Amino acid sequence: MPTLFQDRLAVSLYDAQWSTGVKTPIPAPVIARVVAALARFKRTCDDFGVPPREGGVRVIATEATREAINSAELRGEIQRATGWEVEMLDKREEGRVGALGVVSSLPRLEEGLVVDMGGGSIQLTWVDKPAAGGTAVVGRSASLPYGAAALLREFQYAQCKGREEMQELRNDVSAKLVGAMASLGAPAILNRSGPARLYLSGGGFRGWGYLLMDAHPVQPYPIPIINGFRASISAFAGDLHGRVAQASGPDADIFRVSERRSTQVPAVAFLVDVLREIAPRVEEVVFCQGGVREGALFERLDPAVKSLRPLRAATAEHAPPSGERLCELLRAAVPRGRSAARVASSMLRPLVDMLYVHRSLPRDTRAAGALRSTTSGVLAATHGLLHEERALLALALCERWGGESETPATDHDFLRRLREILVEDEVWWARYLGAVARLIGDAYPAGVVREGSRRLEVVGRDGGDRMLLDVRFSGRHARAAAEDAAKAVKAIEKVGKRKNWVGGPGREGWGIKVEVSVAVDESASSTIRA
Repeated sequence: MPTLFQDRLAVSLYDAQWSTGVKTPIPAPVIARVVAALARFKRTCDDFGVPPREGGVRVIATEATREAINSAELRGEIQRATGWEVEMLDKREEGRVGALGVVSSLPRLEEGLVVDMGGGSIQLTWVDKPAAGGTAVVGRSASLPYGAAALLREFQYAQCKGREEMQELRNDVSAKLVGAMASLGAPAILNRSGPARLYLSGGGFRGWGYLLMDAHPVQPYPIPIINGFRASISAFAGDLHGRVAQASGPDADIFRVSERRSTQVPAVAFLVDVLREIAPRVEEVVFCQGGVREGALFERLDPAVKSLRPLRAATAEHAPPSGERLCELLRAAVPRGRSAARVASSMLRPLVDMLYVHRSLPRDTRAAGALRSTTSGVLAATHGLLHEERALLALALCERWGGESETPATDHDFLRRLREILVEDEVWWARYLGAVARLIGDAYPAGVVREGSRRLEVVGRDGGDRMLLDVRFSGRHARAAAEDAAKAVKAIEKVGKRKNWVGGPGREGWGIKVEVSVAVDESASSTIRA
């Protein structure tokens, strides 16, 4: 669902209750700030025409409100100021809805453990992989009092007491985590024979993810969005002391890691180390932006909408009039059996949908605008994409408008870094599909395939050590169309030249030689379909 407006108040209700080291009621000034923020949001809803009744607004509260000494006072003040009743989720429902938010934030979930780290607690939920055509199945949830702020208090206390107290805390956290995972009916993450995944959300883990980005081999890391960022377990749980020093150094200035989050890093590192120890089968960690808010929205969607791939849903509004037929053309350019399958399966239709989005830009900026479209452009706000998907589509769209040669020097380094977070053959196929998309865009500049005007056919064939692409123009104006597409044909051949293969300096690189043959038939029947 596209977001029209988003706001955030920098108030932690958990911290407000523990500011003295002992739990107290939420202070009156904090309540006043929360109420004022919601009253301002109500005025914004009125400006957008949100219906005041019939589910137009839903206010959801989680643990910090649920467990507050003066919870009733806070909720009463909100209702008096706005007319909105605050709905409180119990522990299990909070975990289930939060897990649905994680499901909504990725194109597909394999089975694994969702861990949502709030301020006062962590919610653990087991998610089973979906049946064909469905969405992931959310199982039971468990809650433990190890949120970033809560665990930091215990961690600092144990540190002051000494080594024995630290070991006792570690044993306690480890035992309760193991017990909680077993209670979910999915102890497989503890002892399974195959690889397992952790899906992490919540502020504490998001801060950890940004630390990993800041230390990533590709620097500066090109995608400033936490959702969809993946890391191996060795990167996730490696060099814990280095991560703590990275966040607490005198010159620490890490994107999206606030001073408050920096102080919590030692406690998060402690939990990360315990997770690594008790779940040795975990091989991959996926960071997710989704939580209770996203899960509450996702739950209300129609099942058919839930099952859509997020990228396809996000690009559909930009689809050209003859999108289906253009997609068939692009699909025909990929020979069967080639390694393009994993790229083409998710990229073909979104690439066609976005084929003409940047055509109204000045020629000098089309390639650059397309390159940035998934990180700071038209698709930047899309919820549910992996970083690899953002990089693949950006590279293909950039190539559709001429690639690196049409990209200003100011964007060359960004282009290089996007390539470096992908596997070499993925980069090559993204370039190839983008070059073929350029040919299609030149043949049908309005995205409309008209009967009796011109017809383009492309057929990709496997030629052993090379790829053969047959391009055929037919119908009225076929020769003119072929002449107009000459540059695009050369661009496809250029992608296949050995000197342009994908690889680092001094390496041969990865690629496939491409031979393009062009045929023109002006006598073909005008009723032939593309």
